[in-house]
Amino acid sequence: GNGRVGAWTSSTSFPTERHEHTSVVYNGYVYIIGGYSSGFLDDVQFAPINANGTVGAWIATTSFPAARNRHASVVYNGYLYVIGGYNGTALNDVQYAPINAEATVGAWTGTTSFTTARYDHASVVYNGYLYVIGGGGYPNDVQYAPINADGTIGAWTATTSFATLRYGHTSVAQNGYLY
Repeated sequence: GNGRVGAWTSSTSFPTERHEHTSVVYNGYVYIIGGYSSGFLDDVQFAPINANGTVGAWIATTSFPAARNRHASVVYNGYLYVIGGYNGTALNDVQYAPINAEATVGAWTGTTSFTTARYDHASVVYNGYLYVIGGGGYPNDVQYAPINADGTIGAWTATTSFATLRYGHTSVAQNGYLY
């Protein structure tokens, strides 16, 4: 195509109004994770993405420990990750769970926490590493850790900070570059 976005169309709404949540797509399903709706949320909802772009019925799956909003989420190698966030205090934990063949999420487990708690940060996965970038409190640092085959996270390492403090941003990685 030409890069243009066509007309917007409504699809199946998810059951609970929320803001400051995360969303990921994996294997033909969209996942809505945590957020805030008159309280911090710890739920995970998923729905199939139909061939015509509409979204099917939403299904609740395994909630994660420690409700939160303003966190980051990624999917890698069949695992869903919830990274940092806010639940009255800034968090530095990483929780992960397997995504089962039928799209449900399995049991959540904590893995190696990153060094500086934060919210409103960005996280990406690239080349087998998880990155935590910037965030609340206006850090300009970047931390990264290897993702092991069993889904656990290895030791975190600081790398080159970026020039301008920021939070509430997004990041992507492509062709060896982090943006």
